[in-house]
Amino acid sequence: MLKRYGHQVAAQLGQMLWEGSRARIFYISKAEQREAWDFFRQYTDKDFSFTDCTSFVLMRRLGLTRAFTFDADFEQTGLFSRVPR
Repeated sequence: MLKRYGHQVAAQLGQMLWEGSRARIFYISKAEQREAWDFFRQYTDKDFSFTDCTSFVLMRRLGLTRAFTFDADFEQTGLFSRVPR
């Protein structure tokens, strides 16, 4: 959001998220952190960030297949699609 729409829009969205009015915040366990690290290390041919990998692990746990993101890395996993395209 920050890169596409600027600080003000990103801050407004962040505020809505923190207030819990639009989304829920989930945390990952130590085991999921390790799983994300293993995912990160496995895909040397991709530009997945560790943050991306933690999202992948959490999304699998929650049974999610679509991500609201502008990051094409989610589709590169072959596990997820993204919105908007």
